[in-house]
Amino acid sequence: MRIETYCGKLHFAILDFTFCLLNEITKKIQERNLFYENQILNYARKKLDNFFQTLCLEPALINTYKNETWNTITFKLKQVVKEKQIFQCLG
Repeated sequence: MRIETYCGKLHFAILDFTFCLLNEITKKIQERNLFYENQILNYARKKLDNFFQTLCLEPALINTYKNETWNTITFKLKQVVKEKQIFQCLG
């Protein structure tokens, strides 16, 4: 049984997007295309918003999925930011 079959196409698409985005951001950090924490979070937020605009779901359901996906992304990004010693804007 594949994960897509087990959790459904929508949930699999959201999980796949989440991990692809995290890999993309990590790669951009290593290539020095993203180097400020605020820049990284804004990039992730824009990608997240664009992804969920493509789904035809109830607005409340989209907000729930967005928040859960955002929490997953920021949890992992905190570790990446700490590990890669990313600049932080104070203010």
